[in-house]
Amino acid sequence: SEKRIINDGVVPEDFVYRSPGYLPQCEGFTPIKGIYSHISGIDLVKGKNGVWYILEDNLRIPSGASYPLIARDLCRQCSPDTFRRNHVVDNRNYGQLLHETMDSVNTGGINVVLTPGRYNAAYFEHSYLAEQMGVPLVTCNDLEVEGDFLYFTGYAGKKEKVGAVYRRISDDYLDPCTFLPESLIGIPHIFDVYRKGNVALLNAPGNGVADDKGIYYFVPKMIKYYLGEEAI
Repeated sequence: SEKRIINDGVVPEDFVYRSPGYLPQCEGFTPIKGIYSHISGIDLVKGKNGVWYILEDNLRIPSGASYPLIARDLCRQCSPDTFRRNHVVDNRNYGQLLHETMDSVNTGGINVVLTPGRYNAAYFEHSYLAEQMGVPLVTCNDLEVEGDFLYFTGYAGKKEKVGAVYRRISDDYLDPCTFLPESLIGIPHIFDVYRKGNVALLNAPGNGVADDKGIYYFVPKMIKYYLGEEAI
């Protein structure tokens, strides 16, 4: 957008423009409702002093939410008393929260989970979360751009407009017409529809620049700059 934090010298521009996650195609565009990171994976580590610290932020395509969900489900079946006798924070509403997050930026249409396919290492998670939300699990073959909109065609041949895509495909492979032309798992022109505000992509392409390890040093400065607060 306006790059005020760079212009004010808080984050050196070299750290941004030389980052492998920087995408010039995302210049001059703000995602729907100004949200870049809809789903964040925050890695925590417990120090020797017993204090929890934030190790890093995963802002591109964080994965792993499904595994504690299914593990807890199995544990409840094997040892239900464990959950009755101990205070364990309930995480069974994750699918509902994820669905609400998609609805909050949906541009009008259905929600879908976009997977690169069953050979992907996280395919279990893609299918599990789609099942939890009750939305279609789709590949590039199920989606197509017509005019200024994105459409999903189901097994019965019914065509439906898509309003939000929880994409589990990296930026470079998302649109062969915008990024890597050799991509076989992307949807041609989906980025054009996205830039026109006619579909939401979760998370926003281009987040890799904030996900870069070299940027982590500046996070306390970002907190101070944007929030006027000191980092905890």
